[in-house]
Amino acid sequence: MRGKKSKAPMRALLCCGPLINVSDGIISRNWIGQRNTDLRENSAEWEAIGASGALAPSASQVSLESDYDGDDLIGRFDDPSRKAPRSGSQGSLVTILSLWTTMMGSSLLVMPWAVAEAGLALGVVLIFVMGGLAFFPTTLIYKAAHYLESTLKVPVVEFQDICSRILGPKVAVVALLVSLLNLIGAMVVYWILMSTMLYQIGCFIYENKYPAPGNITDPSVIPDETGLFFKYWNEMLTVPFYLVFLVLPVICIKKPTFFTKLSSFGIVSIIFMVIFVITKIMTWGFHVKETNLDFKLVNIHFPSLTGTLSMGFFIHNCILGMTVHHSRPQYKARDTGIAFLMTAISYAIVGGGYYAAFPNSKDLIADNFLKNFSNREVLAFVARCLLLFQLYTVFPLLAYLFRMQLFYAIFGKVEVSYHFVVILNALCVGTCLIFAALYPRIGDILRILGSICGLVYVFTLPLLLDLVVSARTGRKSHLRNAVYVFLIGLGLANFIAQFIIPLHV
Repeated sequence: MRGKKSKAPMRALLCCGPLINVSDGIISRNWIGQRNTDLRENSAEWEAIGASGALAPSASQVSLESDYDGDDLIGRFDDPSRKAPRSGSQGSLVTILSLWTTMMGSSLLVMPWAVAEAGLALGVVLIFVMGGLAFFPTTLIYKAAHYLESTLKVPVVEFQDICSRILGPKVAVVALLVSLLNLIGAMVVYWILMSTMLYQIGCFIYENKYPAPGNITDPSVIPDETGLFFKYWNEMLTVPFYLVFLVLPVICIKKPTFFTKLSSFGIVSIIFMVIFVITKIMTWGFHVKETNLDFKLVNIHFPSLTGTLSMGFFIHNCILGMTVHHSRPQYKARDTGIAFLMTAISYAIVGGGYYAAFPNSKDLIADNFLKNFSNREVLAFVARCLLLFQLYTVFPLLAYLFRMQLFYAIFGKVEVSYHFVVILNALCVGTCLIFAALYPRIGDILRILGSICGLVYVFTLPLLLDLVVSARTGRKSHLRNAVYVFLIGLGLANFIAQFIIPLHV
């Protein structure tokens, strides 16, 4: 089995949690890979926290999957000799909730803006269509995993492991590059969101002496932002740089085990945001008939929504690891479908409901809907505090995953000189600062990043896997080939469309 040893390092690197699907919510427990010379005899699974969709992650799995604590999550990556978790300890309800909270996150914050880009009717339809298109490849991933385990008797850790074994090392390299891009993109979005949340929390404290309105839809009183305070407390020019002193020392910690224990807090933020939006919808009522509100049922900028949804439903590279504990594996596909449906309904409520109820011009809906509320809005202040804490605890895990994957790809090991850790972290923070200061548009960042991840991980790799498996098992079908070519074409069109519609300035 020594001849296979050279492929193991690549398999060990290919993972990154859903972004932004800040559901990204939000970071989920992901199985990152395995590093064994003989998988048939000794399968050691590595697990770590990875980024979401949902550019914004869901970390609720840390508490829901109770086989391991935070030390195990980080430790198993560093020590492949540690035993894998036992299977059969997770029921359908826990699986569904885990997948649901993982997919939602930062995408939830962007969804009202994304629906505005597509129009209410088209937006709601696209949410469910994209949910169905994103769910279908997960069934192919389960199918490919079953093929390896039942036919070839090869233990499967994660989706990237299947790609390496069936599609070859060149495809594995592409998956690694997209994984790294996903992680650095997630860090950029998180930094922008942390800057915004910190800025508005500071303004809340300062503006208590001003009789500011409850939200931007009642601009009868506009606080003076020309004073000395706002000179040194600026959302783009100062606050992102203040974050360096809070974040850089933390991400330089050798093993961020402590933060894995806090990451499950993300589910609280998600639930609170959903309740917050529903409360506002009930308070405002629906405003869809006024001619001066720029209400649209269909908008030609709908690719903004499809790109965002590609990230909002992105969970494919960690789907096997998150369902490995399922007590009834035959129901994995069913439970995954339910989770996708729940996510689509949540996006439709938050995105479509907020868009229909927003009482001002729909063009004013921000790509972070919390920015549509004044700094003195109490419920918005609570939501910002929850999100800031969540993002701050997840960011070190993103940085840790990024450097583990990159260092292992370059040096063949995770533990390297501390100087390299500091230099890499400084480069990552510098990248985040550039975007936060010059282009803090998380909507554009998420839709472009989502289209890339969707093209590779959703619309291409699972379909190629199924074509190869079908060919090996003698089940070729011209109809299947045509449908898969069409779906890959949709993913490619979604990616190209992100560069046709204008960026937002």
